[in-house]
Amino acid sequence: MSQEHVVVDVEVLIGKLLYFEKYFSPEDTGLKSIFLFRTPINLLKCLTEGRTESPDTEIVGHHLNTTSYRVGGFPDEIELPDLFIAWIKSFCNGKGLKDFLDKILNLDVMDQPTYDIVIMKMKSETEPVIEYSELDDKDIERLRKIDKIKDSHFNSWWGKKVLNLTSRQGSSNFLDKMEKGGYVKLYKSELGVRVELTEKGLRAIA
Repeated sequence: MSQEHVVVDVEVLIGKLLYFEKYFSPEDTGLKSIFLFRTPINLLKCLTEGRTESPDTEIVGHHLNTTSYRVGGFPDEIELPDLFIAWIKSFCNGKGLKDFLDKILNLDVMDQPTYDIVIMKMKSETEPVIEYSELDDKDIERLRKIDKIKDSHFNSWWGKKVLNLTSRQGSSNFLDKMEKGGYVKLYKSELGVRVELTEKGLRAIA
């Protein structure tokens, strides 16, 4: 069995200039290469949307102007230069991965077959967004309870004290479901998980 991962190769050079390896090399430009890295598609999606973390991408460290991520499906940590993280957010302006792919396709950095593969991969991973009509009374009541708690707690605490769920994975599954639906944001740390309702979540409990 195997799992396919789509990556984007980029080379970041001194002076905040960015050259794509397919068309330029450090020798051609006379500039010293600093980093050559691979960015998993789910991490790239997170960054192009202007986010720092997502349900399957988590920051685990920072060292020497680089940030390390733990990315779902990858056994090793992914290390990215802070310059690239800042550049990708500025380049995309929060418009997302599709906009980013369109731009690099127009720049002839990515060819059409590769573009089609990545788009197909994105569509296959898209999950339906939960709408208000899909929330039952229990979901709304749980969101109301969550809104009153401002501290971080472990999943077991959330399940027993707030969500009335006894399953070991119940609280984690519920919170992930609400995040994917756009109702909450999850902030994970050594102290557990802090949950914050989004504007959509606040409208749902109004």
